[in-house]
Amino acid sequence: FNVLTDYRLSEITDHKSTLIKMLIQQAPGTFNHSLVVSTLAESCANAIGENALLARACAYYHDIGKLKNPEFFTENQQGYNPHNELSPELSTDIIRAHAKDGYDLIRKYHLPQILADVALQHHGTLPIRFFYAKAQKFTEGDLDIANFSYPGPKPQTKLAAIIMLADGCEAKVRTLPDRSHAKVDAAVREIIEERMDFDQFSECELTMKDIDIIRRTITNALAGVYHDRVEYPKLRIGGKH
Repeated sequence: FNVLTDYRLSEITDHKSTLIKMLIQQAPGTFNHSLVVSTLAESCANAIGENALLARACAYYHDIGKLKNPEFFTENQQGYNPHNELSPELSTDIIRAHAKDGYDLIRKYHLPQILADVALQHHGTLPIRFFYAKAQKFTEGDLDIANFSYPGPKPQTKLAAIIMLADGCEAKVRTLPDRSHAKVDAAVREIIEERMDFDQFSECELTMKDIDIIRRTITNALAGVYHDRVEYPKLRIGGKH
């Protein structure tokens, strides 16, 4: 039943499928993030000759592990942040657990192995910078950044690398006050360079040409998604606004 036909991929990304329905109901912010990531991933996969439908499915499930503690992730919070009451070390443990939690949940529901692998690999061995910086404020001397990093593994396939980049770029661009094409391009370049600095693509077959194509594809897509809108003037009709 896990043969990855187009029909199977369509079935597991249906919004009525069990885990996706749970994501919509329990972690709507994560679900909306995953939708944008799926659009980016599909476009990137098409651009470098990978399976676009599979990339879309991987994107839908990459953050499914957040179902375990949805309120600890920014996109699902509404004014209250439980991390304010936790140590940076405990916050780090909760945040980085979502990759393994996603892997376990996908396997529990007997979904394709590739989805589980991408969920586990999409943060590679990247540091969780926010809580590392927070911990430094409370600590004299050096901190081991490995204690504030995801355990890996690094992306093992081009699809996992695409999800890593689409995920990071979407989250970064969403925080920009100015989402002009130039600002989006700068943010996308920053995300890519950071991941390259941390050697995240050394275990997959992603080439520099692939990375350049992915950069341009994500920039154009996100600049389109988050483009500036015209501010419409107020109309006065019959003496009323």
